[in-house]
Amino acid sequence: MAAVTTPPVSDIVDGAALSGSADVASIMESSTVSFRHADLSHADLRDSRRELTDFDRATLDGADLRGTDLSSARNLTPAQLASARTDAATRLPRW
Repeated sequence: MAAVTTPPVSDIVDGAALSGSADVASIMESSTVSFRHADLSHADLRDSRRELTDFDRATLDGADLRGTDLSSARNLTPAQLASARTDAATRLPRW
């Protein structure tokens, strides 16, 4: 009998307007998330782990990323991070 594998949990919120949204925290609990084209302006993403999260063309103006592990985030650019709040505990991807 063949082993059954379970696909990773994934939330797709492509193009969503989540600016300043408190609901972002619950989305962040998924193992992978796609925020492609999402508006995350002023969203609170503090102290989360963003494993394999796709930030392609996401708006991060004023997003709070303090303490967030972004080391394996995908399609995240220095330009996007320039307008977000980070600190010494924020782990950035290797570009």
